Amino acid sequence: MKYSDSILIARPVETVFDLLADVKRATEWDKSVIGVEIIHKGPWSERAKSIWHLKAGKETLEVIETVTAYSTPNVIASTFEITRFLPPTPQQIEDRGLPDINHEFELGEQFKFQYGNGPVSGNLRLECTVSGNDETILQIDFEYIVGGYTATAARVARLFRHKPLKKPLKNIKKAAESEPKTQNG
Repeated sequence: MKYSDSILIARPVETVFDLLADVKRATEWDKSVIGVEIIHKGPWSERAKSIWHLKAGKETLEVIETVTAYSTPNVIASTFEITRFLPPTPQQIEDRGLPDINHEFELGEQFKFQYGNGPVSGNLRLECTVSGNDETILQIDFEYIVGGYTATAARVARLFRHKPLKKPLKNIKKAAESEPKTQNG
């Protein structure tokens, strides 16, 4: 599934790009982000890697991001792979009245049943372009690829539809526009 959207931000392209390139600040503009671990040594650039910990409803996701393109101050592109989709805790199962199927399958078989042989993965591209006097157009292109059975595909699709790009774009705009203006912008 593919999504694209853009927003006009009243800050210079460098300010917007710097906010997005500082992945440790993602919690400021994406409420689903619990935290980000940088597993790459050196400056943030092409081939840099990080692990994102995200909340998706009542579940927790662990996502590995690998930067595939990095061009200051315009483009950050990356691939991502959901490496861990934590199931509900026993308390959540009890609270929701869900059946506990863990005893029916070996762990490896349960994973294949839920996710198939391939992980959920995708591509993300953030592009900042100058628009007028100290304004930036931020374009987000987002695609995800789902492995596994239809039930898993439907579950993941539901999670991503639940959080369209509009809200993150508005939050990025708010965070960028709260940055102090520089002499140039």
